[in-house]
Amino acid sequence: MCKMATTKSFLILIFMILATTSSTSATLEDVVTILSIDGGGIKGIIPGVILEFLEGKLQELDRDARLADYFDVIGGTSTGGLITAMITTPNENNRPFAAANEIVPFYFQHGPHIFNSSTGTFLGPSFDGKYLLQILEDNFGETRLHQALTEVVISSFDIKRNKPVIFTKSNLTNYPELNATMYDICYSTAAAPTVFPPHYFVTNTSNGDTYEFNLVDGGVASVGDPALLSVSVATKLAEEDPAFASIRSLNLKKMLLLSLGTGTNSEFDKTYTANETAKWGYFQWKSVIPPMLDASSSYMTDYYLSTVFQALDSQDNYLRVQENALTGTTTDMVDASVANMDLLKQVGKNLLKKPVSKDNPETYEQALTRFAQSLIDRKNLRANKASTFATEEMVTVLSIDGGAIRGIIPGVILRYLEAELQRIDNNTDARVADYFDLIGGTSTGGLVTAMLTTPNENNRPFAAANEIVPFYFEHGPKIFEPSGNPLFGPQYNGTYLMQVIQEKVGETFLNQTLTEVVISSFDIQTNKPVIFTKSSLAKSPELNAKMYDICYSTAAAPTYFAPLGFNTSHNGDQYRFNLVDGGVATVGDPALLSVSVATKLAEEDPAFSSIRSLNFKRMLLLSLGTGTTSDFDKTYTAEQAATWGILQWGSAIQAMTGAASSYMTDYYLSTVFQALDSQDNYLRVQDNALTGTTTAWDDASMANMLLLEQVGNALIGSTTSMDNASQANMKLLVQVGEILLKKQNSKEDPETNEEALKRFAKLLSERKKLQANKMFH
Repeated sequence: MCKMATTKSFLILIFMILATTSSTSATLEDVVTILSIDGGGIKGIIPGVILEFLEGKLQELDRDARLADYFDVIGGTSTGGLITAMITTPNENNRPFAAANEIVPFYFQHGPHIFNSSTGTFLGPSFDGKYLLQILEDNFGETRLHQALTEVVISSFDIKRNKPVIFTKSNLTNYPELNATMYDICYSTAAAPTVFPPHYFVTNTSNGDTYEFNLVDGGVASVGDPALLSVSVATKLAEEDPAFASIRSLNLKKMLLLSLGTGTNSEFDKTYTANETAKWGYFQWKSVIPPMLDASSSYMTDYYLSTVFQALDSQDNYLRVQENALTGTTTDMVDASVANMDLLKQVGKNLLKKPVSKDNPETYEQALTRFAQSLIDRKNLRANKASTFATEEMVTVLSIDGGAIRGIIPGVILRYLEAELQRIDNNTDARVADYFDLIGGTSTGGLVTAMLTTPNENNRPFAAANEIVPFYFEHGPKIFEPSGNPLFGPQYNGTYLMQVIQEKVGETFLNQTLTEVVISSFDIQTNKPVIFTKSSLAKSPELNAKMYDICYSTAAAPTYFAPLGFNTSHNGDQYRFNLVDGGVATVGDPALLSVSVATKLAEEDPAFSSIRSLNFKRMLLLSLGTGTTSDFDKTYTAEQAATWGILQWGSAIQAMTGAASSYMTDYYLSTVFQALDSQDNYLRVQDNALTGTTTAWDDASMANMLLLEQVGNALIGSTTSMDNASQANMKLLVQVGEILLKKQNSKEDPETNEEALKRFAKLLSERKKLQANKMFH
């Protein structure tokens, strides 16, 4: 299985840089330092204890030291955003208004008043938020974002625009409307749906126009762990700030990341098997999906970061400090009783005494002591250096989103791309898998990935790209033929889906694919993502499942299809999987996961040596979406949602999380590629303006098909239905894909997607000709 990069697995000490070099100055002088703090309500006491210890050690070496003096970027979400503001907002002496040793007392003094029940849980927010906003105003006054003492990264989510809002100083030049008061920012990042009312406030644009925000908890955008976002912002700063020059090539040997968690359960209160959930419908899945998404996101963020740092032999530069064994009341984010706060404080103190990993007996206390010394040395020795890029061959990555019947859209794009490759190379037998080192997908994208990479009897892909759309036309209506009540069981029994996949891929196993693949799923019994990759098989042979089991699993969306339980075996041992849709793990867009796996391969495979320094000039990434709406069917204002409780927020949060995740994945990747002057190496093909007059995702009635036929080229009703498999709808989806080819890539870039794909095809062809041996073949 994929192994989570926890504090008890393989992360060594950040500041052990000193132990691996004879010259401290040569190592530390141009390091970029990042501190990231998770969300977690009252559990912010835990990182508060850690930060108090760290700042105390800094003060032993530098009497007036404050954390903001030593970190270039400090990021946080929810309660982590509040701590970020406390240690970066200036007082009248232009020093942080709070020392680290004042964080825990802040929670003890104000926590019981902030989390003092004021309304009903189900029919409105649990707390009115008035005390929280008042105490933030009293502490921060009229201080605004631009006055923060170092770069900050605080996330929130706008429920009216359905987009994340990232408050950073570096964005103010282009987005002056982000220059809000720190108390507005802090309340917004903490305004968790069902816990506090959303927050409404206004700022001014560069033209003096009023700009409105309707914001909720930053955890909706970064799902609790803002470390990846903080790294992305630091990387973006490398474009303009000489102080960040050392990471312009994303040299993680020059990046020091300390990520502080607020604690998780060692085992979730409830896990499930495929048999238990086989007949679940909307009501049963409704409360289960959010914690799975949360667990998965935290896992994946750590997976992405630890994978990249390890692949670049820089694992000593990343430390995740997290308690994974919370029990009882300490798991409650809103229990501000003195007894529970005392327990949380003790959790933090105990964590300092724990070893960093099973293999390293050194404790976090010892680690943070050395870290403090590294920060002191780095502050004194910092210089500006630029890294150089290598010139080795490119590594090519294709990523395909989930989206059920809307897989027709990337099908159209791939058909065009493969035809262009055949034209350029004058080879009608050319296939997409010949040109990509790694192809990743989730849900319907996982199915397309299998079609492109599973070998036939001639050891060629069993499907050409021009067979993808016909596959949906032929089999879509039968796959999405309703068979149950979605409220009390899955809408479709999945029998036909499994049957057609088995017929297509036969008994082929993962290790037989023609190139590296990345297909995600989520195990509802272990509450962890499962990432199927060929490169993982040496260490995790139980992942060598049959391709039809993998394909069904990645497509088994809760409430749509029943979960899949199956066994694999290795050396006579059996391993049990209980899997659902890969979108639970990657929330639809697997591009970041695909890049992480490609980077991890650099550790072992010579063919990937060109990206061992994560050189994005040497990585070519094509990410294909399945379409989104420019405006969601329903948006909200803070006033509308002010009195919402669990019942009203239930379905809205999932939609917002999905929207935020897709947005953030593209944000992370585009930020990094742009920062490294490699934006031409990343192409995201996505139609963000799908519209719809039909709200049912599974309406295949004649009336609806006629309606879809009427809207025709206007593409109004057709594209909102994920699984309306009518012939009329699918024809319209084909048109969406074809129209998408003609659209501009972005407002700033006049190049159309068609032109960009031609450019990509030419690069792929040239790269293939220069490559001596096809990777993985």
